[in-house]
Amino acid sequence: MQGCKFRDCSHNAEPGCRVKEALENGELSIERWENYIKLKREASFAEAKENINIRLKEKLRNKSIAKFQKQFQKGRR
Repeated sequence: MQGCKFRDCSHNAEPGCRVKEALENGELSIERWENYIKLKREASFAEAKENINIRLKEKLRNKSIAKFQKQFQKGRR
């Protein structure tokens, strides 16, 4: 949110957080804040899941390359 003291404010416990002020003075509804937190959690989960899928695909690719190399080395003997 604009106006926070820090650029990387997580809006939790940082001093000078504009979001905390807005929640306290009623400028920001608690429902909207909870929706923000929920969406942030969902995005984090989706990113973690995507990273796992990418790592698994890369691991499978590396295994197939290693298998091909072993077969190739056997054929050269």
